[in-house]
Amino acid sequence: EIGRIERSGDVPGMARHSRAPSLAPQAEQVVQFRLDLARPNKMRLDLTFQGATAIQAFDGKEGYTVQPSPRGAVARPFSPAQLRAAQAQLDLEGPLLAAAEHGTAVTLDGIDTVRGRPAYRLRLALQDGVTRHVWVDAQSFLDVKIDGERQIGERIWPVETFFGEFRPVGKVVVPHLTETAVAGVNTMERMRVVKVVLNRPLEDSRFTLPKAPTPEPATPHTGPQSP
Repeated sequence: EIGRIERSGDVPGMARHSRAPSLAPQAEQVVQFRLDLARPNKMRLDLTFQGATAIQAFDGKEGYTVQPSPRGAVARPFSPAQLRAAQAQLDLEGPLLAAAEHGTAVTLDGIDTVRGRPAYRLRLALQDGVTRHVWVDAQSFLDVKIDGERQIGERIWPVETFFGEFRPVGKVVVPHLTETAVAGVNTMERMRVVKVVLNRPLEDSRFTLPKAPTPEPATPHTGPQSP
């Protein structure tokens, strides 16, 4: 997916570039993004803002971030909390398809109204003991809301994510608008998808931290020898 993130307040996922012009705290900021997803459970998110790019990537086992700085990009492995969140992220197909195969128990937990439309509230008991909820539109039967968690600083915050502007891409219906609200934070983060590419080949190296080049062995001195 390729698109942009629109948000008031701090830019998600990256520190402000030291040479970037200052913005008012409540000014809307737009971040260009590219999100690559691959089976099994691989993810890479590139965020570009005011000429600087931050990266978050997970290869199914390990993850890392790359943050821009005045002295160049700084790469760090995921923190334990980031690693747990990445390992628990949902499959490409979402939490309901093949739920039983993944050890997820799904039960009907009631009927709510989501954005003015009735939606079934489903309770998901995941195999690792975590409980999540998904709201399915009662008319279109598309997932329109899901709850979860997000780490901000050292604290884990509950979040609610809404899906909208569904459009067909090939034989798949894809939401082109995702809005995330963090409990206790008066900010709505909107991800607007501009382009979706399905089944594009992706190298495994795109999801792993690039290795530092191995230094060349010292070349023996072959100059003239003194008598």
